[in-house]
Amino acid sequence: MHKCKLILIGCVTIHGLTDCTPIKPDGPCFEPNNLRSHASFVLNRYYQINGRIEEVCYFRNSSITVFKDPSYGDCQY
Repeated sequence: MHKCKLILIGCVTIHGLTDCTPIKPDGPCFEPNNLRSHASFVLNRYYQINGRIEEVCYFRNSSITVFKDPSYGDCQY
């Protein structure tokens, strides 16, 4: 399994984000089926759960804060 994907899975498990249904096959955020898209969803969920505090999203320059809602179709961030 790709190293980044393992990190995402670990992040989801460690921080209590257990509902990954939207990025699973047949979920509204599964497509596009790539690490960038799934990571974006998971990290945004992490940000939301942790009170929308920018400091909780410091991932050693591997993420950025965006101001435009990235939701699309039935995929709601």
